[in-house]
Amino acid sequence: MNGEVLSALVALARAAEGNEWNITADTRGLITEAINDDGGNTESLLKRIEDERKRLVPDCFHCASPCGRTAPYDLEGFINADEETKKAKQILLSSLKEVSGKGDDLIFRVLYAIGRDDWSAEELLQVLK
Repeated sequence: MNGEVLSALVALARAAEGNEWNITADTRGLITEAINDDGGNTESLLKRIEDERKRLVPDCFHCASPCGRTAPYDLEGFINADEETKKAKQILLSSLKEVSGKGDDLIFRVLYAIGRDDWSAEELLQVLK
């Protein structure tokens, strides 16, 4: 998966937090499509992910004092993580295709966890249990 798409998906998962009532089958389908994309639809996916994020948290796009919580994830946190944390995030990343087909919201928790640079490797892997 393209890094930009991963970054956008983490932002979408953050936007979904607290808005679970507004998540649709289309939201889940978009995530599954993005996870399974071979890189040929990057621009289209990024646009659609941003549109979905705008639907979930429209006020974030007009905020005078943006907090950054639903902004695209800065992959530097992943790249510069200590080895144990990076390994845990890679495990989460490799689990995305498997968990995207499940009917529950595990995919959102996995994406959210990937974006948490303040969680230990143990905390990250608890998401899969």
